[in-house]
Amino acid sequence: MNYVKKSLLAGTFIVSTGLVATMLGVGPYPVYGASVEDNIVKLKETNSCPGCDLHGADLSYALLNDADLSGANLTGANLEGAYLDTANLSDADLGGANLEGADLTNASVKGANFVGANGLTPEQVKELKKGGAKVD
Repeated sequence: MNYVKKSLLAGTFIVSTGLVATMLGVGPYPVYGASVEDNIVKLKETNSCPGCDLHGADLSYALLNDADLSGANLTGANLEGAYLDTANLSDADLGGANLEGADLTNASVKGANFVGANGLTPEQVKELKKGGAKVD
């Protein structure tokens, strides 16, 4: 009986900790900056912005080779002509993003969302699906 009480207590603690972390916005990816503009600066300075909010950002023709954008919110971002080859886009949300002419060669895309993204070639769609991304 004592074992059951301890197990229930431990389970309650784990669930409570997860709920508090979720409410505070603490997740598997750190969040940089207070605004999209701050996050763009951070990305350009470090080539890394995992989990950050870049929705609607103008990153056209940006040099983001090898960038870490895992878990980032890039919904509606303008990535026209961006160099994203070998970038880490795993679990990122690129829904509705403009990817016309973007280079996604060898980018890590497992779990990434490209649903509604514009400008992808049929070859890119095939490679994204093969890499584990969601594409329509």
